[in-house]
Amino acid sequence: MSRPGDTAGALEPHEERSPSYSNGSGRPGPARTASGAGRAETGAELVRLAREQVGVSKAILGELRGIREVLANAFAPATRAPSSQGQSAGRGKGGEVASDRDLDSAYGNPTVKTPRNWKGERFDGFKMSETSVEFLEFFADFKDWQADRREEEGGEDGSKKAGYCRKDAARARGWAERLRRGGARPASATTSQVVGGAPTGGGLDPS
Repeated sequence: MSRPGDTAGALEPHEERSPSYSNGSGRPGPARTASGAGRAETGAELVRLAREQVGVSKAILGELRGIREVLANAFAPATRAPSSQGQSAGRGKGGEVASDRDLDSAYGNPTVKTPRNWKGERFDGFKMSETSVEFLEFFADFKDWQADRREEEGGEDGSKKAGYCRKDAARARGWAERLRRGGARPASATTSQVVGGAPTGGGLDPS
């Protein structure tokens, strides 16, 4: 029975004790509130916003890469082999033309191998004088392209191969000019024969 004046443990009529929960040690733990759920929702929202930001950044990066590729293709020198599509008949990009003395030499009328990009009649094993003006102009451009690639390789070997390609390009243009003038030299039957799938006689300079 409590005595007057003994107020230990008593509550005033207007006070309420906050609920407490055991934390597993037998001692009262902190009171639970709704703030934990609020923090979880805030964290989820931040994660969602971060993912959206990453998606936007990737889209922007993709657009920038596309712009860079467009600019690179616009200002970079051509590195692909020439194509016969869209080429004017009998007129290539131009370049050195072999002299008549060179064309009449032992290596001046070599046999050719048709480039894969050529869409017209194939002339594998034929001599230059036995082909067409259109083919020779395309073949000359192709050989110049090959020469550029060999020079990019560098070294003595690359320079040597590039020189052979330039000579073939010049001879192809020389024979194209002769064919335009109607002055092609008829090839002999023995030098234009193909034995075992390989042309014989008067071939390209060794490369």
